[in-house]
Amino acid sequence: MRLNQDCVRQVMLDIEERMPYGGYLAYDQLLDFNAHKQFGSDDVNYCIEKLSEAGFLTTRTFIQSGSKYDVSIESITWQGHLFLDNIRDNESWKKVKQIADKVASASLLVTAELAGKYALSTISKHLGL
Repeated sequence: MRLNQDCVRQVMLDIEERMPYGGYLAYDQLLDFNAHKQFGSDDVNYCIEKLSEAGFLTTRTFIQSGSKYDVSIESITWQGHLFLDNIRDNESWKKVKQIADKVASASLLVTAELAGKYALSTISKHLGL
């Protein structure tokens, strides 16, 4: 399955918006996400799995009734918040995606690195550094 970078971004934005402090998001709450409406269950589930593997989310995964996938999102990690800060702005995200799209094999971590470098570059320009 291909990792959809736009879905990754929307999932992270949705989680940040809805994550209660000290609580968690249950699987049925994910169904109300904008990402779920835009991209569907398979893409959202896959993104959450990969975001967890990359260290951006803390999750708990359950397999019920043989193969039914169920996950709860426990928290956004520090790395996840850094990633979010670098991809939140729509214009910055468009620029990062343009760069990542030129490299067909840009992974989630490469995209995160590009977003961080783009953010630093933008800040440097604004400060005249």
